[in-house]
Amino acid sequence: MIFFRDRAIDKLSDTTLLAYRVLIASTLGLIICYAIFSYSGDSDFRDRIYWVVIAVVSVAASTSTSVVYTRAKAIIIFSLLGTSTGSLILMLVQKGIPNNFTIVAILCGIALALYIYTLFLNYATSVFFIHIYLVMFFGLFIGWDKELFLVRVTCVAIGTICIVLITFLTRGQKYRILFNKEMYILYGELKKLVDDVDKSVKNRKLISLIEQTIKLNETLVNAKYEFPTTKKYYEYKKIIVLIDELLINLKTYRTLFIQQKKHKDDLYKELVDHTKQQVRRNFKKITIRYDKNLYQYCYSR
Repeated sequence: MIFFRDRAIDKLSDTTLLAYRVLIASTLGLIICYAIFSYSGDSDFRDRIYWVVIAVVSVAASTSTSVVYTRAKAIIIFSLLGTSTGSLILMLVQKGIPNNFTIVAILCGIALALYIYTLFLNYATSVFFIHIYLVMFFGLFIGWDKELFLVRVTCVAIGTICIVLITFLTRGQKYRILFNKEMYILYGELKKLVDDVDKSVKNRKLISLIEQTIKLNETLVNAKYEFPTTKKYYEYKKIIVLIDELLINLKTYRTLFIQQKKHKDDLYKELVDHTKQQVRRNFKKITIRYDKNLYQYCYSR
């Protein structure tokens, strides 16, 4: 936790940390919304402040600060767009079509179907359609007006801001520590492979390293907001790009090396030598950048 030197927050399990964040953010959001609607004279809307909790739970899908920020942006932008679009469609239908219950019910069903369809495809799009569905549902059975629109947008915004704030204040270094550990292991394996490049480069080993690099990149994304500066994050991002280039060069080297053995051609020999030099130059760039970042990390501790 940013307030404690022992980083006690990193010792909590993901489930426990997520539960604490949701509890604190929901409580804070409910108190704020209750106070706003009480002092503004809109006390009739206090029974709708549960929307704060829904917004908090929707955003808090992970302990990763990066994931929370991404989902928060989607919630704020697409909830507003979805609610506005749904309100506009409902208003046009109610004004232009008499006895519109069936039409609104059909639109409600379509919005729900599109929400379910996009739920696992694109989070932002699913947020857009679920808000259209909610507007249609309220318009169908309860009633929808400008005041309810403002209440919905206010509650969602407050809930989202609360969970982002709590996530920021309780961010630890769990993903950053995990990234440094995985990076150290991957670098050691790459060094061993480059040192023995004259002997053999096994395809199975390359596939394993590619998988490790993909996992490392995912961990880095999750650790984005745990670095002291954005610059430091992008420095490691550049190292991963160089690792990708190195793996491509190693794959090329392996193919050329096999062809050289098969055909005994001088052209292949030149290509093999050139690619081998490229591999070593690439690894040297990685080493320089990694050593610099490793020194700065150890010095900062």
